[in-house]
Amino acid sequence: MLRCVEHGEENCREPDDKGLLHLRDMRRRLASLEDLQISSWPAVFLGELKVVPSRGKREYWRGDSCSENKAQRKALQEALAKIQQHLANRVLRGSLQWLERWLAAYDAEKRRMGVLDFQDLLVQAQQLVRNDLAVRVELGRQIGMLCIDEFQDTDPLQAQLAMFLAEEGRPAPEWDRVKLGAKLFLVGDPKQSIYRFRRADLDIYQRCCDLVRQSGGEVLDIVQNFRSRPAILHWTNGVFDSLFAGNDGSTSEPRQVPLVPLPETSVNKPAVWILHPGTAGTATAQRDAARREEAAAIVRMIQKARHEQWPVRSAQGVRPVQASDMAILFGRTSGIELYEDALRLAGIPFRQEGGKLFFQRQEVRDILHALAASDD
Repeated sequence: MLRCVEHGEENCREPDDKGLLHLRDMRRRLASLEDLQISSWPAVFLGELKVVPSRGKREYWRGDSCSENKAQRKALQEALAKIQQHLANRVLRGSLQWLERWLAAYDAEKRRMGVLDFQDLLVQAQQLVRNDLAVRVELGRQIGMLCIDEFQDTDPLQAQLAMFLAEEGRPAPEWDRVKLGAKLFLVGDPKQSIYRFRRADLDIYQRCCDLVRQSGGEVLDIVQNFRSRPAILHWTNGVFDSLFAGNDGSTSEPRQVPLVPLPETSVNKPAVWILHPGTAGTATAQRDAARREEAAAIVRMIQKARHEQWPVRSAQGVRPVQASDMAILFGRTSGIELYEDALRLAGIPFRQEGGKLFFQRQEVRDILHALAASDD
């Protein structure tokens, strides 16, 4: 690499040529790595060293030296890629070996203390009912009905444990070969599966559904929607038709099951109300101005709904909308006090749920000020 840099210094006549500037940058970066051993962990920083063969204008170089230097850089680029891959493999192997030793030490410490973590409970429970048939039969005998909600978020160990416990007849050697009894009842919506980081697996979900069918059970689609108006569902059904797989079960993607709305209570009120922000910008003052404008628009919409008595379906039938029927959902709590101020100024009762700005609420600030004054 240094020879390539020296070749450029000797043959490029233009100090500002991009090829020569790149070679000098390579030399500076290489100098910063002089003290590193190729086998050391810090050698991973070679990943920051780049070689770009294409830079440099021919007219600034002597003879064919520009093409020669680019060819040298091309060869260096290929060699560097191999070195970087080799280093990455060494770091990965070292990391996995260290992690293996750490896990072994962690397990030894848990045994010494006589404790189990959550994953241990799952693993050992699954292994127990899988390997000890007498325990599996006895536990299954004690369970009259096994109901599992949100089954789409079940990880493989939990699913296998459930299948073993719901088994009837002769115990099977593997979870996906059990014959399920009538005591198993699962509820889940694969389109709502959001816990893949916890090992929730839609393939396991589908295999459990197949086991239910093979055992003589049924897999039913609940299509009735009680929450959304027909206009919303017609739109979402149309969008989801193109996003999710069809109903033939040929892919591991969730099936699209169109939802059916209740009869419309009124066709004169909007199903979707879009508020177009009128203030743009990224500065804090501009963002706050946009939030105030949006908060004012929301207040006007709430007031309009209450004044016109928009209909709401409840357990007692159709009735006029109330403040408690409405919710404002926020992606983040930044600036939420501006919305609270707008609601409070309009006399609209509200309650904040799940926020982290407790001490920024006006009533809390008032109490703190009173306590501070009394303390003085």
